[in-house]
Amino acid sequence: MTRTRRSFTSEDRLSLIQEAEREGFMETCRKHNLWPTLLARWKNRYLEKGAQGLKPAYHRVDPEGTGPSRRERPSQANHCQAGPGAGGEIRAPKKNTYPIVEKIDVIKPRIDKCAVVDLVRWVNLPRSSYYYKPHPGPRGMKPTTHTAHYGLMVPNEEVLISIKDILLSEPYSAYGYDMVTDELRLKGFFINKKKTYRLMDENNLLLGKIIQCKGKRQWVKYRKIQATKPLEYLCLDIKYVWVHGDGRWYYLLSIMDVYSRKILVWLFQKSVRKMDVINLFGWLHQCFNLKGVIIRNDNGSQFIANQVRQFLTHLEAQQEFTHVATRKKTLTSKPFTASWTEN
Repeated sequence: MTRTRRSFTSEDRLSLIQEAEREGFMETCRKHNLWPTLLARWKNRYLEKGAQGLKPAYHRVDPEGTGPSRRERPSQANHCQAGPGAGGEIRAPKKNTYPIVEKIDVIKPRIDKCAVVDLVRWVNLPRSSYYYKPHPGPRGMKPTTHTAHYGLMVPNEEVLISIKDILLSEPYSAYGYDMVTDELRLKGFFINKKKTYRLMDENNLLLGKIIQCKGKRQWVKYRKIQATKPLEYLCLDIKYVWVHGDGRWYYLLSIMDVYSRKILVWLFQKSVRKMDVINLFGWLHQCFNLKGVIIRNDNGSQFIANQVRQFLTHLEAQQEFTHVATRKKTLTSKPFTASWTEN
């Protein structure tokens, strides 16, 4: 079923307005199936301009720039876009799909003939968009090249020397840019942490990203392991082995039984991922059943991965971690690694 558009001439609209005065506004709308807003709009036009206001009117733009003023032009809300035979049915105005560059090209040749305010209004362009000039280069202020030190301006090279002295002052110095900023302020530099971050980033002095893991880790309680039977404690660690043929370092992951000091399984390849650790423990579980076995490892990214911890929890194995920035508490297989290095 298709809908047909009705067309109303100026005489039809006038007769409907007169009928609404005699029989009532809403009764006339229900009788002729009209929207109340449409009949009210016809009535307002009739009161303002008489019978001439009931004729269909179309908005025209003068290309020479001498168009009607704001008071003479009908507002966009009251503008009726109707084609031939459409009558007075209201339709939404078409979307403005012309790019800003084309609108500006239309305005520029007519600036001498008409004001810019009227031109931008006729092409539906904000005045700020017409006057906007793009700024060359990156946004924001230029980075400073000097820093205040006890009231004197010193170049950033001296700040960088102080940063390196702070980072190399102590062993195991793992200072981030926030702590380095505090140390620089104690030395008399007037500097914020954003500038410290920029200087450290440009010179590759930032620490790596912190690997965050879910849940609490179980830390070791005793440095020395007292194993009383096989498969009571397992230790695993990753070592670097230099391969002269490839001219690069390889990773050697080995899992050792603490009681018998036997290497149960090992992996030697260019990289070690968390899935490699999961596959090794899956093979060990099939061979020896890791239920109740205590597994000790360090805080490497492969060992603290959430999937590795969840897999060991599923196997009902107990995983414990050594403390950060301390001497190795895992039993490393030095003879095993040395044999690989010699070969």
